[in-house]
Amino acid sequence: MGGTATSGAPVRSQSSATPVINEIMYHPAEEQDELQFIELHNPSSNKLDLAGWSISGQVRFRFSWGTTMEPGGYAVICRDIAAFRARFGADVKYLGTFEGRLGHSGGKISLVDPGGRIVVSVAQISCLSLYSLRTRQTPPTAHTGHRKPHS
Repeated sequence: MGGTATSGAPVRSQSSATPVINEIMYHPAEEQDELQFIELHNPSSNKLDLAGWSISGQVRFRFSWGTTMEPGGYAVICRDIAAFRARFGADVKYLGTFEGRLGHSGGKISLVDPGGRIVVSVAQISCLSLYSLRTRQTPPTAHTGHRKPHS
């Protein structure tokens, strides 16, 4: 099993009243791109209204009106909901299916607020490369995509 995902310290925006990109699974070990996902986290102590927010870049997704995240909650958008649920189960909060495909060797996605401002952009970096740059060692198993999204 395994795969390539970004994970660890969430990518935070300038305000705690916004979602953070917590994980990007862009290269599942099974070589099944339908298992690609982006996990968001609400780090605030308030319910977060995602209406009008969007993801742009290699993949595209617009959050529909009425979409919310609970305080401290996690949720995913993915490439194929049936494949995602078959692999990770139905207990993970699912917000929708994105258009496009996350590149296996990098790329960029942006979280865009309802006013059209880019709140954060993330360049997908191989965990092996990121971990190796920080420690000059091979990453442990926890950094190779074995982790299930938060439920």
